[in-house]
Amino acid sequence: MPDHGEVWTMPWKFERLAENRLAFSVFSERFGYILTKQVTLTADGLNSNYVVSLANDRAALPFIWTPHALFAVYDNHRFITPERMNEIINVCEGGGELGKFGAIYQYPKPPLQRSELLTCH
Repeated sequence: MPDHGEVWTMPWKFERLAENRLAFSVFSERFGYILTKQVTLTADGLNSNYVVSLANDRAALPFIWTPHALFAVYDNHRFITPERMNEIINVCEGGGELGKFGAIYQYPKPPLQRSELLTCH
């Protein structure tokens, strides 16, 4: 498995769903799933929605999804997560300030103050 998973190295399909909405999808022959990302431009932001669909013969697919978008962030920006998201897991090998790999924390209250720098070792 490549670093950061397999889909970033695979070709994606693209579809325009509406004037303000795009859909991107990729199929994994290796694991039998389709990952779909829909991006919608709204009056006050950009919404991204992800869905993983399993092939009919797959009963389950254990996975971890770690969003880490790269874009400029300013004081007036917000990162909004679903209400049901109440935990985060440390996927940083070596631990560092976030504790050991696999440690689970309550969200949105991380173990450190927002002003502190988080690093992976």
